[in-house]
Amino acid sequence: MDTDLNASRQPQIIGVACMLLFLSTAAVVLRLLFRRNLGLGLWYDDYTIILALIMSWVSPISNLIGLRYGLGKHVGAVAPEKVVKYLKVLYGFEIVWTFTVPVIKLSLLLLYNRIFPVDRVRYATYAVGFFVVTWLLWAGISTIAQCIPVEYFWNTTVPGHCIDNDAFYIAAGAVNVFTDFAIIAIPIPIIWKLQKLSMDQKIGFVVIFSLGGWVCIVSIIRLVYIGRISAEDITWTDAWGGMWSSLEVSLDVVAACLPVIAPGLLKMARQGSFSWSHLRSSLLRSAKSSTVDSSFHGLNQRAGDRSMERMISPQQGRKNEDKQGFDKPLTLPPNLEGDSREDLELGQRPAGTGALGTV
Repeated sequence: MDTDLNASRQPQIIGVACMLLFLSTAAVVLRLLFRRNLGLGLWYDDYTIILALIMSWVSPISNLIGLRYGLGKHVGAVAPEKVVKYLKVLYGFEIVWTFTVPVIKLSLLLLYNRIFPVDRVRYATYAVGFFVVTWLLWAGISTIAQCIPVEYFWNTTVPGHCIDNDAFYIAAGAVNVFTDFAIIAIPIPIIWKLQKLSMDQKIGFVVIFSLGGWVCIVSIIRLVYIGRISAEDITWTDAWGGMWSSLEVSLDVVAACLPVIAPGLLKMARQGSFSWSHLRSSLLRSAKSSTVDSSFHGLNQRAGDRSMERMISPQQGRKNEDKQGFDKPLTLPPNLEGDSREDLELGQRPAGTGALGTV
């Protein structure tokens, strides 16, 4: 079949890139505005998602830059020197993309660690986080050194070799999808077991934390298009691969922000009681406070419950409250130091104590 050298996928590339830049940026801005509106400072998960957003911009922007060097057109219609320049852009794109996805995952794990005062969540986030960092190092080093020398990536006239890209992308993509599902699964069992939440509220919170599942579908579709990339017509076949890669990383940023902004948006839309303060208070009410004196309980109430109530609920957040201390660590009394794991899960840990000793 003859190739139509006048065919172009560039309009689609432009449209998708502009849409993704807007969506990812809007999600993070909304997240920060919610926290500012409640008089809250930024946490580690917020700083991490800001870093991830900046890194995620590289993907759609690289696609837009690639248009100048023939991306979206058949390689036969592109000057050879432009193809070389596009391959250099593609090499940088792949490196930044590989580091961006794990950073987004780490931001979500840090958010879980802050929201859920349950040790099983803490240990799960540590385990998945360790796996994500290991994957980051493996995939990052493999991407940077995929061709030896690096110049061989865009100039095959020099002596050199590259790894089996098909096998690498399949392996890296499979790990990526696995970690997505693992992260989604972390909070669901805890939410589902809370007796203080109604069934509707449980379903609502589970849906919010599961919204990242559609990014897993995008990841799988991306792998399909990555597998269709042909080195003989790289500027044409990589158009869809580049777009789906940008879709995945940008929508990952949006999905990581949804647990923060969705309850607030729902609350604004219907003035309901759908807030993280309700979820966290249900978690904390499951703990018995009989072993804690009133002063310690009062400290937890001021520093623990308030931090969660002010996290997302405008009605319960109070800007004029003392902002000193609610971000500071709470030290358990000596007789409670060893009760961190089993006691909270069995309802024995004092109310208001976070999973990390901070709330």
